[in-house]
Amino acid sequence: MKQIIPGWLLFCLYCSFSQADIWNGVDLTPLSVCKESQNESAYESKRSKGALFLSNGKEQWVFRSKVGYTTNYSMDKKIVDDLKRLQDAFEKNGIRLIYLNPPARTLVSSEMLDWNDPFTRQFDIEKAEESYKERIELLQDKGVNTIDFSSLHHWKKINEPLFLKRDIHWSPEGALQTANVAADAIKMQPEYGDLDEVIYKREPAGVKRINKSMLMMTLAEVCDRNVPWEYARVYSFTKQQSEADASTLFSNDLFSDEKQPQIILLGTSFSALDYLGFADSLQSELKRDVLNLSVIGGNYSGAIDQYLHGEYSSEAKPSFVVWESLLHHIPKSESFFRRMIPPVYGGCEIDEEIINNESELSIGINPALVNKKPLDEIFKSDEHFLKFEFDNTLINKFEVKVWYANGKSEKIKIERSNRVDSNGLFFIELNAEPPLKDQMFVAADILLKEDLPHSGTVKTSLCKRKDLNESNYMAGINNE
Repeated sequence: MKQIIPGWLLFCLYCSFSQADIWNGVDLTPLSVCKESQNESAYESKRSKGALFLSNGKEQWVFRSKVGYTTNYSMDKKIVDDLKRLQDAFEKNGIRLIYLNPPARTLVSSEMLDWNDPFTRQFDIEKAEESYKERIELLQDKGVNTIDFSSLHHWKKINEPLFLKRDIHWSPEGALQTANVAADAIKMQPEYGDLDEVIYKREPAGVKRINKSMLMMTLAEVCDRNVPWEYARVYSFTKQQSEADASTLFSNDLFSDEKQPQIILLGTSFSALDYLGFADSLQSELKRDVLNLSVIGGNYSGAIDQYLHGEYSSEAKPSFVVWESLLHHIPKSESFFRRMIPPVYGGCEIDEEIINNESELSIGINPALVNKKPLDEIFKSDEHFLKFEFDNTLINKFEVKVWYANGKSEKIKIERSNRVDSNGLFFIELNAEPPLKDQMFVAADILLKEDLPHSGTVKTSLCKRKDLNESNYMAGINNE
């Protein structure tokens, strides 16, 4: 007679495996990347192109060499200046911005690199570490509130791994250790002590099977093989009732508006995926409530873009905004900061609009706004910004062509992640660099492509910048 092993017995047998067995997902069959993975043509899908090129690690680890084996973590100095300008904008509105880049998977998990792999042999890990150090020093020298995670580099195997084996994300343990380092840095900020203390109890919550990741699916796609599931130990977090909470349990405060967390987390999937537990770990380590508004697949811009154009209010401000962005997710254009800074100051209300116009949209060039004011009313470029309000919220990618009095023009690409809940609202500062900074604004056109959403109407407004009374306004540019 065929015997069936009860599920509870299987679970107990599974729990009896060693730590190494659990991290290997029970299936201990040797796993290797196929030779086809060395050819770029084998990566056909959009998903797989993000995993170029699969590389063998030890003990069933898989890396992606194009991103993971980078030796250059440098940031353009202009981008650093703009990042500091964004930070200053938040601080002038009573908010401390913390720029958090998760540690690099290859530097943290260096013990799992297989130096026999052809891609790994080309990886200069010492050069990568030096570049990381230089980046942190540059940011800190410029006054950017960032966090140095080099203490997590070369994490030893005797500890639980800080990253998943066949996934780009950190493990729940990695999220916890990263949150620990981040919390220590945030606690040094003067505003931290003013926030209400909240205690969270952290407990082991068993083992979770990790969803199929980009690396796992790419390995299956490119090498045409079954890839074993991966498992990770996870944590649960329970908020503990404080004495203050208990004393107000039956008071009128029970019927008042719930107090919003004073720490906002705006991040990528590293922060957004619940089972990784970074937001929970962060508030547990900080002993402060954290509101997690991260966006899966939003890149560096998605969460902060969605927040500033949506839930953010210059009147109901948090004390901290923690902006989590991956090391290789560096803003490529200053236009990103030119879009983000106006809403930090509250955007532009109807009574603040200097001139405006509403127009129908179609494919191609759409005249959006023309300066019809008398010539003696000078609208200098470096003192103004544009506001766009689309009734078609599917429009998240377009170009703006701005014309100036000297006959010159500037074309600005504007793109919002399709992972963001867009409300159709966009801002863009006019040019604040020579030779256009002193020029008068004349007109703005919107360019829409045929293969993108292009119907509906848009209201375009010219508004006065609200940061001009600051003595250190764009010091980096004015000193050029």
